[in-house]
Amino acid sequence: MGFVPYQLRSVNNNKHRNNNTKLSLIDYRSGVQPTQLTDNRKHDKTPHQLKSKVTNKGQYYKWGNKQQTLVGETMIAFLDPAYPLQGQSAALNSDQDDMMSWIKSQNNINAAGAVKGHLLNDNLGGTAMNANLFPLTKAANAVHLKTAENDVKNKVWNDQTPTYYYVDAEIGGGTIDKLTGEIGDWNMHTNKVSNLRSFTVVSHLKKPNDMETANPDDNDYVKAEQRNAAAFSHGLALKPHSRVSELNDDWAGLRDISGSTTKFTYES
Repeated sequence: MGFVPYQLRSVNNNKHRNNNTKLSLIDYRSGVQPTQLTDNRKHDKTPHQLKSKVTNKGQYYKWGNKQQTLVGETMIAFLDPAYPLQGQSAALNSDQDDMMSWIKSQNNINAAGAVKGHLLNDNLGGTAMNANLFPLTKAANAVHLKTAENDVKNKVWNDQTPTYYYVDAEIGGGTIDKLTGEIGDWNMHTNKVSNLRSFTVVSHLKKPNDMETANPDDNDYVKAEQRNAAAFSHGLALKPHSRVSELNDDWAGLRDISGSTTKFTYES
């Protein structure tokens, strides 16, 4: 029997959202997937506080001698500045190691020339689960940071704007893969998004360091107004887990089956 995806909800009564966040696993094998974000406010005139929510879906990347490894396909995030999520460093993922070694070997890429790229940045709450990581060249990962991730950080951390963020990873079937996505404002009263802008990132395995190739639309580079460390110290973001020992039992258990968890959702 294949692994059944779970919905993860974090429960934390600590105002400052520390590392004691607990997760409860809710099995939704019935196939009826949640489509509405949770309203945790009383039904009065107070604006609804929907909190942060992320959904990842995976796909299989074929490599080597008929081998395949689960990687990210889509990421949909609704990010509430008041309720940051705690992410995970890509170093916590070992399931994609053999695939990454093969990709680098086949394309004569050095150790730093290709990475497990987060679809949702770990400093914004992205996990190290297979379905949130996609093989990217060094240039593509940098362009994703400069044209999309920094923009989201500025909206959430600096402007305190509830933000919608979507990423789709396309496997090209050869040496050229692609990320496309959208960033916009999330209206927490209506649960609708607006002011959308799109971006495209190309991961060309034969040009791992070519920033121009990785940015085909010539999108402007965005500088993060705050460094990650400053966002952590000001309570605007939670420092990502970088060691397996830092994960609670639920996340550690999911890490063990990361290679077969094709879809999952988690909330603040």
